[in-house]
Amino acid sequence: MSVKVEEFKELLKDPEVQEYFKRMIQNCLVDAGIFTRLNMIEENLGADEFHCVGRDLAFESGISEYDEEREPLPTIPERVKSIYTDLNDISCTSKVIYVSGNETEIRARLLYEKLPEVKYKNGKLFMTSKEVQEFLLNEVPEEHRTTKKASRKVANDVMRKAAEIYPEVLKLSKNTKGLNVIEYLENR
Repeated sequence: MSVKVEEFKELLKDPEVQEYFKRMIQNCLVDAGIFTRLNMIEENLGADEFHCVGRDLAFESGISEYDEEREPLPTIPERVKSIYTDLNDISCTSKVIYVSGNETEIRARLLYEKLPEVKYKNGKLFMTSKEVQEFLLNEVPEEHRTTKKASRKVANDVMRKAAEIYPEVLKLSKNTKGLNVIEYLENR
C-alpha cells in the first residue's frame, strides 16, 4: 500500500476523523436521496425499524434479542403468491358466479353448485331430469327460473350445458328408465 493510504487508515482511527467521515458519507447519501427512497420503500412494503427490517438487521449484526426465535418474513414474491392462493381459495357466492353468460349457462352453473348438496342415491350424487326440472322451477333464484311449460326442454338443455362446461366433474347419462341423469363425479 502507498504511504498516503497508510496515513489515511491511521487518521480513520481518530474518533474526531471518524465522526467527520461519517457525516461526509451521510451527506453524500442525503444528497443522492437514498434515505428518502428507503423511507418510501419501507412505507410501501409496510415495514419500518419497528417491524421485521429492524429485527432482521439486528439479527444479521448479531445483536438481536430474537436470535433463537427469529422468524423471517416471506419474500415479496412469496407474499404475492400467498395472496393469489388465498384469492383462489375464497368461495364465490352464487351471485358472483352467475353474473355472466346466457340463461342456460347461468342455470348450468347453478345446477353444478347444487349437485354436491343432493342426497346420495345408490352411492352416487346425481339428479334425474325430473329433479332438475323441479330445481329450475322452485329452487333457483327467481330471475333464473323457468316456466312449467318449458321446464322439460330447459332441464335437458341445462343438464347438457352443465356437462359441457364441467366435463371433469359432471357426467350426463340415462338411467334404467330412460331418463336423463346428471351425475357429480367425486374424486376426479
